[in-house]
Amino acid sequence: MIGKEIETTAALSLYQVLDRVAAPIFIQDRHARVVFVNRALVARSRYTASQLLENARIFSAELREVEDVFTRETDITQAGYLYDADGKAQAVSVVKSIVRDANGTPFIVATIEDPIRQSDVKPTEIQQEIQERKAAEAALLRSRRRLTLLVQQSPFMFVEWNIDYTIQTWNAMAENVFGYPRSKVVGRSIREVLPELAVGEILDQVQPFVTQLGAIQQIQAHGTQTKIICDWYHYPLLAPNGNIVSIVSMGIDMTDRIRSETERQQAEVALVESEQRLSMLVQHAPMGIIEWTPEFTAKEWNPAAEKIFKIARDRAIGEHGNHWVPEQDQAKVNEIVKTLFECQGEIHSINQNLRGDGETIVCEWYNNQILDTEGNIIGVVSMVRDISDRIRLEADREQAELALKQSEAQLRQQAQKLESAFKQLQKTQAQLIQNEKMSSLGQLVAGIAHEINNPVSFIYGNVEHAKEYIEDLLRIIQLYQTDHPVPSEQITEELEDLDLEFVRHDLMKLLDSMGTGAERIRDIVRSLRHFSRHDEADLKAVDLHEGIESALMLLQHLLKSNRACGSPLLRPTIQIVKDYGALPKVQCYAGLLNQVFINVFSNAIDAINERWLAEEIDFTPEIKVKTSLFQQLDSTEWARISITDNGIGMTATTQRCLFDPFFTTKPVGQGSGLGLSVSYQIVTEQHGGRLSCDRPSKRGATFVIEIPVRQLMWS
Repeated sequence: MIGKEIETTAALSLYQVLDRVAAPIFIQDRHARVVFVNRALVARSRYTASQLLENARIFSAELREVEDVFTRETDITQAGYLYDADGKAQAVSVVKSIVRDANGTPFIVATIEDPIRQSDVKPTEIQQEIQERKAAEAALLRSRRRLTLLVQQSPFMFVEWNIDYTIQTWNAMAENVFGYPRSKVVGRSIREVLPELAVGEILDQVQPFVTQLGAIQQIQAHGTQTKIICDWYHYPLLAPNGNIVSIVSMGIDMTDRIRSETERQQAEVALVESEQRLSMLVQHAPMGIIEWTPEFTAKEWNPAAEKIFKIARDRAIGEHGNHWVPEQDQAKVNEIVKTLFECQGEIHSINQNLRGDGETIVCEWYNNQILDTEGNIIGVVSMVRDISDRIRLEADREQAELALKQSEAQLRQQAQKLESAFKQLQKTQAQLIQNEKMSSLGQLVAGIAHEINNPVSFIYGNVEHAKEYIEDLLRIIQLYQTDHPVPSEQITEELEDLDLEFVRHDLMKLLDSMGTGAERIRDIVRSLRHFSRHDEADLKAVDLHEGIESALMLLQHLLKSNRACGSPLLRPTIQIVKDYGALPKVQCYAGLLNQVFINVFSNAIDAINERWLAEEIDFTPEIKVKTSLFQQLDSTEWARISITDNGIGMTATTQRCLFDPFFTTKPVGQGSGLGLSVSYQIVTEQHGGRLSCDRPSKRGATFVIEIPVRQLMWS
């Protein structure tokens, strides 16, 4: 009856089906816990469903036993007692069967039956028939249940179809393999679902075996969602009269097994090919390949090893490895071999070896272990090559490299000396050129100043006497006019033409102008003599401010307003802003230092003219001169002269090369590139000072001259 109800309510879940069964049923899991009871058991025990699930001791110990059922996985009948809510013990017989859920988890379905009581009174024939019928129905029920479970839980596919090819049975494994649910397959033609099965041929083959109950085997590929290969056994179901009721096709999915077999065969072929290739690689390898046993004897010896060690394979096989190692290296080699057979990992070594003819060579070895399937070391394989020639070449190369390095060092040293000598030559050349130039210029300036000084002194000294004489003459003329108020006609005409009164007033102004001009010439001569210092000793304490003023006096014509460098715009006068500090007299070469001032001021004026020439007319040309006194860390006093202009400025590259000999940014013919270079040498080398240039912004530059107040090294 249970089997029939399961078949008629396939759409319901197992619990829903069992809950409607008239027989008392409960379900146990692997741990003997009751996980389900149906309504018939609740009615019989007079407990609620929750009480039955919580208290497994309602059943006697015999009925709670599950291990034997799970172990045997066959139906088992157990006898025991059911303790109802009234406290009565009901003797029952329980039939337990194994079922599995969708995940394959096994459970026990237990059906409670009343045991047949033996009465003292002999049953009647009717009662006997009833009891026999009930027993037969129960046996049939159990048989159907077992058959249903067998088909549904079988690892084989069961497909039952009748003579007109309509599918009647489609178990869970068939659903699993082909992906078609039972509800969509039952009732359809097998030709639609599994067209690959040769249905007509099967019927033809089944018919002769009807009486012998034989079976037909068939291996068939099915092109469903994925290609599947199945092994089928077809056999008929016969009615009692011998007629065929239906055909049962029992199959198993062989796809994985065939694929594995194919892969195994392919792997075996690949292994054979790999072994052949490996053998060819070993035999044709350019490096010697040697296999060693755990006793360090040669087991394999390829042709390259024969060539390296000059010994044939048949003579080398079985020979101990120390046979090819010099006595002094055997301890080292034996230690390497010991390590190889004790610890996994590659070992690289270079050592001396002996050939068959006794010649000593140097070999490079790459050693690694040979492991079995369990990871145990069963041998060592070594790759070896003769590097004697390479060692000799490397030694020769190292010697050549050492000689080359020594030669390069000598060349670098010579190059440094040449470079230093060249720079010194440049400096000396520049210094000589400038010294000669300045010496000639100084002598010329001194000579001109001397030649001009005499007549100018004569003029300047006689202007006052001339004024006195002229005043005396004018006074005599006035007295004569007083004594002779009416001159002759000729004198009157001459006086009118001469305009004596104008001459009397203008003559004195003329003499004053001549005196002023002579004084100006005398100042210029003084500046020229101060600049050249031709009449002074080389090293002398002087007032630096006088040297600055003399330089500005000589450059006055460049500071005045003019059309700089041919610019159509008139450049304003360059303003000189002086900020003089209290400086003592400084020991220096006055003439050389004046040359530095001239060069720096000239450079500032050129920078301002270049900015004006670039039509940057929205600035006031200006040169700031600042002097100050400061102390070094050793407490020595130094004088600092800062000269700042607001000219065109310079690039970083120009700033780095500013004091190099012959470097100039001016066009050819307008600059020699010696002014700042010579100035740098005068300040640094001849005065022990510093000359630097700073770029405070995009426009302008500041030159800073720093020299010690006392030149101690010459004092």
